[in-house]
Amino acid sequence: MIIQATEKEVDQIISLANEFSEESKFARFNIDVLIPNIKNIVNNNIGVLFLAYDNGELIGTICGIKYPDLLSGELTASELFWFVNKRKRGIGIKLLNRFEGWAKDQGCKRIVMTYLSDSMPKTVKTIYEKRSYEYLESNYIKEL
Repeated sequence: MIIQATEKEVDQIISLANEFSEESKFARFNIDVLIPNIKNIVNNNIGVLFLAYDNGELIGTICGIKYPDLLSGELTASELFWFVNKRKRGIGIKLLNRFEGWAKDQGCKRIVMTYLSDSMPKTVKTIYEKRSYEYLESNYIKEL
């Protein structure tokens, strides 16, 4: 079962955030920052948080925002995070479907999805390409 989260469900992502941060050195979450930010996104219609459950257990999530592109003005949806428990990865496509449907319903003209270089990059890249996503750019990060 997948639901669109309200403020009262946002706290449930803490366990998945912790699990995600164990899988990738780039997935760093400060819960004291993350939770209020996601509540703001949900409460102010800035974006969306979907939660996937299996027999009452939270097994996956996808969160994104919508915004007018700074260069073109086109309404764009951008994924902030997408994570599914290792044992239940099949539900990830259903979460992506819901996010894409939400973006379309919001009037978005584009969706920007990402993947972390140390978190199943070949698998996620293949998923995107099969769904007609095009390679956009690469990002680099430097710790200061």
